[in-house]
Amino acid sequence: MGEHHDFLTSRLDGWNEEYSLAEFKEFFNNFDNLSSEEYDRGFIFWTLPKNLKKSSSSNPNRAQFQHLLEEIIKSYAFPSHLLQFWAPKVVGGKRCLTTADQPFALAWNLRKGLCGYRRHCVDYRYFVGELGAKEEEIGLPGRVFRNGHIESSPDLRLYSNTEYPLRDYAAHCGGIGYVALPLFGSSRKQCIGVLELLSTRYIHQPMAFKILKKAFKKTGLSSTHIGFSSDYRVWIPCVQCGYYTGRYLSCMKRTAFRLAGQNIGISHFSDACKFNNLQSRKGIAGIVLSTKKPCLCRNLCDLSISGYPLAHYAKQARLSFCFAICLQSVYSSDEICIVEFFFHPDRREDAYLWSFLHLLFQIMEKKLSSLKVASGVEEVIVEVGIKNNMLASFELDFGQPKMSPYIQQKKHQNAKELTTFCPKAGYDKVYSFSDFLEYLQKPNLCWSLPSN
Repeated sequence: MGEHHDFLTSRLDGWNEEYSLAEFKEFFNNFDNLSSEEYDRGFIFWTLPKNLKKSSSSNPNRAQFQHLLEEIIKSYAFPSHLLQFWAPKVVGGKRCLTTADQPFALAWNLRKGLCGYRRHCVDYRYFVGELGAKEEEIGLPGRVFRNGHIESSPDLRLYSNTEYPLRDYAAHCGGIGYVALPLFGSSRKQCIGVLELLSTRYIHQPMAFKILKKAFKKTGLSSTHIGFSSDYRVWIPCVQCGYYTGRYLSCMKRTAFRLAGQNIGISHFSDACKFNNLQSRKGIAGIVLSTKKPCLCRNLCDLSISGYPLAHYAKQARLSFCFAICLQSVYSSDEICIVEFFFHPDRREDAYLWSFLHLLFQIMEKKLSSLKVASGVEEVIVEVGIKNNMLASFELDFGQPKMSPYIQQKKHQNAKELTTFCPKAGYDKVYSFSDFLEYLQKPNLCWSLPSN
């Protein structure tokens, strides 16, 4: 999980050069029946099956996939990208994902690197039906297919070779931005394939997903989550994922995001949060979702993408210290939200965290009387970290349920005095659960902790 990532991956000679359409078809000379359709913004390619009846039965979704590409390529103006499908197929008695015989799309400039990656993928398979399959055998598309959740990275070189077996080849071909989306048919209950988007640049998700949303609507296909520093995020249960998976409280969507600072990494992280929903046991907030206990992590950068889907964006934004807490309505156990806080790396000491928690619980007691800590125990926090390359956790006991100015951290440690905070005007105003969520949406809501 703390694996070193090599950013010195060399590029293939001529990866950024362009093919003419004739040169491209010659490059794919093993496909004698390759057909294409040219659009203003790119090309769509597909193979003509030798046996139409056999092809339609073995590949029932191909026409729908091709229609989806047509709708995307009409609007998507990104200068250098590859769109392709990984579809399930039984080979040698094993169920796997393959791009063979599936349509694909390339930007109008036909970059040699992306063309090379596409041809390499045709002969590659990810196994998705094997219970004992290794992580590298399942691979990135297989993980998305199995989990039914989007996976993306601002820079695919942040993957390990185990997480993404084709990482080095994709990087050699000039790949940077990466998005993989599970696709669902009209029943919306079973994943029928994975749409993979690879680009030589960072992929701006709000723009890309806006186009995908329109394309899905026209083709009848769908995907999860498409259809809607002291920094924090607020998560509430995702009805859409409950509809797809039947697990209402296994996934939550972000409803608020406020920043005390801004940079390009934070901006990318914020964008990714909109389309990568919180999953049970995934990331710090995901652990809180499954256990209902407050949780902290002193270094998010240690987590892998399989353990935290937003890991690459957190690394790019240099987010490290994270704390998350699950709040529940005192009137209904079904009304919950998770608030996630990110702190400056210099603020990892326990005294700073305890000071913050003391203030947080004061605010809850005075302003959020309709909310309580979902676990029912305010004085216990779960700390998560990496030990011996494995995710480990242990409990920190405050020892004092009312968060007194002195907190017994651990028996072998000395008690530390908390920083004193001055209450803000109107701090004793009371919010309902719905008012609290509305309050978090205010654009001028931005506060920070004292540096001392």
